[in-house]
Amino acid sequence: DSAKMDFLRYADKLPDVEDEQEMSLEGVPAEVVQEMIRSLPVGYRTVFNLFVFEGKSHREIAQTLGIKENSASSQLHRAKAMLAHRLREYRKSH
Repeated sequence: DSAKMDFLRYADKLPDVEDEQEMSLEGVPAEVVQEMIRSLPVGYRTVFNLFVFEGKSHREIAQTLGIKENSASSQLHRAKAMLAHRLREYRKSH
């Protein structure tokens, strides 16, 4: 379906984390990753989606959401960390 294809097209744009393996999508079905993103807290998810899927800068995200630029940056960092943790947990259990 088109949502899965859109996600796969953007997968290589996932933000860097300290350990590249943590954010690797290899072996994780797109539907599972999409659900992980959907289950992020709303602020994290919004910032993550604007950054990854819409290509917005931290400044643009901050302006769009009416928050400080460093808040946008920290929410993105927390979203990445949460996703990395969920990806690790998924791999351990599958």
